[in-house]
Amino acid sequence: MKSLVIQSIEHATGDRCVDIIRLPDGQFTFRECRHDPEDSHGWRHLSGAQPATFDTAEAARAAALAEIGWMQTDRDGGM
Repeated sequence: MKSLVIQSIEHATGDRCVDIIRLPDGQFTFRECRHDPEDSHGWRHLSGAQPATFDTAEAARAAALAEIGWMQTDRDGGM
């Protein structure tokens, strides 16, 4: 089995997202990505290091929320 993005949480501006990923071993992780409209390459990972793994998608989502500032701002309805 390959890694599979099970949820993509997009920033209100559309230029960043966080993917919640199910790994081949059944664990979960997350990756923050950036998209530059002028770049035809598409989405790029912001960090070269693989984040920690988690037993559930909910745990990966909670860790992303704690680590990635714009997710907290978006959740609170601000920018």
